[in-house]
Amino acid sequence: MAATIALPSTLVAESGSGTRLRLWPEWLTLCLYAAIVAYAIPFHEPWADEAQAWQMARALSVHDLFFHALRYEGSPGLWHLLLHGLIRLHVSYTAMHWLTGLVAVCGMSLFIFFAPFPRWFRLILPFSVFFAFQYAVVARSYVLAPLLAFAAAIFWKRNAVLLAIMLGLLANTSLHGFALAAALGIVYFVETRRGLHEPNYPRIALLILVAFLAFALLTALPTPPDLTFDDEVLRKPLGEHLAASPFLAFAFLLRAFAHPWQLALPLVLATLWLAYRIGGKLYLLPLLSVAMLSGLGYWNYWHLGFASLALITTAWIAWRPLQRTWNWPVISIVAIWLALQIGSSVFAFVWDHAYAYSPDKAAAKYLTHFVDNGLPIALTVANKSEVGAFHSVGLGPYFDHPIFINQQRLYWVWTTHEHTQEQLNAALDQNPAAIVAMFYRHDNHRFDRSRDLDIRRLHPLYERGYGVTQVFCGEKPEDFGLREEICEIVLER
Repeated sequence: MAATIALPSTLVAESGSGTRLRLWPEWLTLCLYAAIVAYAIPFHEPWADEAQAWQMARALSVHDLFFHALRYEGSPGLWHLLLHGLIRLHVSYTAMHWLTGLVAVCGMSLFIFFAPFPRWFRLILPFSVFFAFQYAVVARSYVLAPLLAFAAAIFWKRNAVLLAIMLGLLANTSLHGFALAAALGIVYFVETRRGLHEPNYPRIALLILVAFLAFALLTALPTPPDLTFDDEVLRKPLGEHLAASPFLAFAFLLRAFAHPWQLALPLVLATLWLAYRIGGKLYLLPLLSVAMLSGLGYWNYWHLGFASLALITTAWIAWRPLQRTWNWPVISIVAIWLALQIGSSVFAFVWDHAYAYSPDKAAAKYLTHFVDNGLPIALTVANKSEVGAFHSVGLGPYFDHPIFINQQRLYWVWTTHEHTQEQLNAALDQNPAAIVAMFYRHDNHRFDRSRDLDIRRLHPLYERGYGVTQVFCGEKPEDFGLREEICEIVLER
């Protein structure tokens, strides 16, 4: 397919050739990317974090979401607001994942067609693990980040107001999105002071961005006094956070840019060196802001993609000076990083196809018989876990009401007033027809019935005459192995 486009310069046809620009590799890449995502979505079983946002949007008003509930999540609410609207339009839980895939395809289309990087890089990066799987197949707020960040890069020197809106929306996707958006905003206005570009309506753009940033902070903070999950991290003295954050931030970068660990240090050092070369310390700010946020709080595997997003967006913005460093040593480093990312992506897709990502869909199907016949079901925790019975929220979207007699909320609240486990004895006095015991493992070992069903917490249930009838497990991949396993153990008399 032939077309003509003014962006980027690497795609422009040769001068005087009289031929139109041929974009068939870009269209082929986009179609292949869309096909891979579309193929993966039906095999993906959504897990508790995907269900939690859906359930909150389903159960709460916009006011309750933004001014109360989201503080317990430590997250701004753009994704929840989007889900709230979709639910009111009667969009199903399954359809949510197709919307997620569409958003991912739109974000990658901006990168493939408009980024100034060499063609080979634009055609390979979309298939890396975060852009193809974690921020495409998994339906969470992070899927919005590439679309908004790449749109901001496109508007960087074109329209300050639209740039401010894109950055403001990015800040409301997550706290990592907030850190990236705030840092990019600082870079933009410093560039403006240096005369690198003359924005239209700069004061209006600044007011818009500040308003969006303030709203994101007011939504996610302050931390409620009864917050329970990660309260030890959140309540540490500021001095301890500041002392540890540089080391944790560097660990975040090591973890984000390399697999296995042996390659991490040279890759990260090379990344920081390149960022410094493209214009000084200013352009390190987006990458370091995301890393420092992770050092001040905590980070998980799915947060690591923001390091790549920060680096790519910054390189897009400052491509002209960076292009001078684009030599064979740099290309070799980028190629190694891409190979590792593509390898992780292939592993994630194969794993998600071969194994259940979450036990919820299969368990919900089995429990439908109990729910339809009005048979009571109780909820408990099989093994000691810092998240308690949180993962049971993944069952919620498959039913139109709460199904557990000792957990009558559609979503989970990270509060010290959560008494699901304490209410178990009262629930057992009602002789429930079934008990669902949540099992959580984060040590790279898969569930073993001979070992993991002989757990002290389950013995009182065995003594009451309950026995295990079904075990449903889901496993989440990370890099080239198993990250964690979540099982739902069904016990019946």
